[in-house]
Amino acid sequence: LMARRASSIRHFVHGIMLGPVTVSMVRSGLLRMLCGPLPNGEGEASHPGPARQRPESNGGNSTNSISNNNSNIQFATWNIQSGRNSRLEMAIRALDVLGIDLCLLTETKLTGGLHTRFHGGYNVEATRAASHRQGGVALCWKENEFYQVESYLCHGPNVMSWVVTTGEVKIPMVGAYIPPSDTTTLARINAAFERFSTWEETPLLIGDLNTDLDCPTGDRDLQIAADVAGQGLHDLLRCFRQRRNKTRRHTWHQHRDDGIVSARCDYILGSSQDRISRVIVLTPRHLSTDHHMVVGRLRSESESANCTYSKSRRQFPLQTSKRGPLTKVQSLFQSVKNYSKKEEAARPIQGPKHRPSWISERTWNLVDSRCGLLREGHDQTEYRQLSRRIQASLKEDRRARVEAAATEISSHLDDGDAKSAWKVARAWYRHASENPPKPQKKDLDKVTTEYGKLYHKEEPRGDPIPVLVAPFPIRDDVPDDEEIAVAVRKMRAGKAAGPSKIRADHLKRWLTEATRSENPDPSRWEVLVELVQECYRTGTIAEEMAWSSMVLLPKGGGDFRGIGLLDIIWKLMESILNRRIASQVEFHDTLHGFRAKRGTGTAVIEANLIQQLAARRQVPLYEVFLDLRKAYDT
Repeated sequence: LMARRASSIRHFVHGIMLGPVTVSMVRSGLLRMLCGPLPNGEGEASHPGPARQRPESNGGNSTNSISNNNSNIQFATWNIQSGRNSRLEMAIRALDVLGIDLCLLTETKLTGGLHTRFHGGYNVEATRAASHRQGGVALCWKENEFYQVESYLCHGPNVMSWVVTTGEVKIPMVGAYIPPSDTTTLARINAAFERFSTWEETPLLIGDLNTDLDCPTGDRDLQIAADVAGQGLHDLLRCFRQRRNKTRRHTWHQHRDDGIVSARCDYILGSSQDRISRVIVLTPRHLSTDHHMVVGRLRSESESANCTYSKSRRQFPLQTSKRGPLTKVQSLFQSVKNYSKKEEAARPIQGPKHRPSWISERTWNLVDSRCGLLREGHDQTEYRQLSRRIQASLKEDRRARVEAAATEISSHLDDGDAKSAWKVARAWYRHASENPPKPQKKDLDKVTTEYGKLYHKEEPRGDPIPVLVAPFPIRDDVPDDEEIAVAVRKMRAGKAAGPSKIRADHLKRWLTEATRSENPDPSRWEVLVELVQECYRTGTIAEEMAWSSMVLLPKGGGDFRGIGLLDIIWKLMESILNRRIASQVEFHDTLHGFRAKRGTGTAVIEANLIQQLAARRQVPLYEVFLDLRKAYDT
């Protein structure tokens, strides 16, 4: 009855000769009177705040543009059919034109971990597809002042999970692609949800499920629909009004002889729409694919709240005790620390370097022309010819990119700057390697607790380990200026600093200033030497020298391995001790760890030689391999 009344009111209002704004206002008011509040976005005009600047689309349709409020995060899921042959870069360009902040690209078909890691301001992390013909997902995001992506994790070839953090609010998300006739991916999706089992909020599930959840047919579709319902998820696209040409909410279409076949397979699923302000279907203009994009709008916290959260992550949690006067060691350490701070403040501030796209404008124009043919109903012959021209143009762009890098390397070598030449060459490998995910605070707290237990003092159990060798005479006197200078020269520059922010580059620069022939300045170097000598003389160190910054590296399965960044003054003193010990102690030949010109490689070679020798002599060989947990940390 209410629906009939609403329909009658609509016909009545449209029959009156009123302006469009007045009709909209009357219809909205009458429907709200009869049927109560309408779904979000229906029957009332939206007044978004100032939109962020987005690049213009070349010949794009204005109906596909997204007005993104500053306090909103645009996230999406999109099947691009393949991310190979530079289609991943084309998809990222389409995301940038539409103003998408975060997107799950499905059916990327990226294998071997070889793919673009950063392009057009977007970070890219992809799973390793089981085949170059099917499967694979990739997460693309462009961080801004309102949110950040943390703790992303791959669950097999077709499932990823991550956390969107805005301020102190954390929103878990799971992205998946279920290939046709496949049911094994459901177990991976359940494992991803199990990761957030202790969270109060149910994760959002986005991706291509290759099934119609409204009308499931067959055992596979019924199982997928049952698992989705079991997680308490429902289709958020049904909660929002769509444009006239997208009212059927179909996300897949294909041209066939008897017409266009369409279906629904891409979803944004959630248990609640509290933070979701809109979900719509869009058709990107800059990549040819038979899938539409499903876009959602996520309400974020304010910029100040997110800045406060980011600052709390960067701030070192420990503070020095301020009781009593400073000792001589502490005073000298503060002087060295102030010297490094002044040097860092005098350095020019360099913003983030965004490399320009290696794909030329000529290639982009060809890509846009091919997309136009696909929209207008294309001729297969013309489409294939244009695809060949695109591949040839991409090949030329790759050749030009390599030649430009080679020219830059040659220029640095001609100038005698081998370090800059190596940086250019190393960039090819660095940008192709996997990046560790940004951990959550809970991950940091977990590792902190583990290391607290690891370094907790405990009395040794059982009898003490017998010492069967005579002690070696090791020097323990105060090092002189020359011994400290040798240790500084052996330190590696360009490494990350510890909590004090003093780097090896500072120590090397002070040594150079003190030993140069013209206008030497030994003031800073003398303070550093006095600090090291005072530590040896009194047997004490400054409190901050014992601190370390923990860096978490992923080990797989959601676990992390911690690496501590020690203070550089502590490492300098450690280097002096190590050189004294190594010059006096005679180590056994079977020891490979922490020795010069030895390591894992030499140990593996010796193990292989022993196995080959045993095989030649036809004698049994017994080997024991021990994997000690937290071996490097202890």
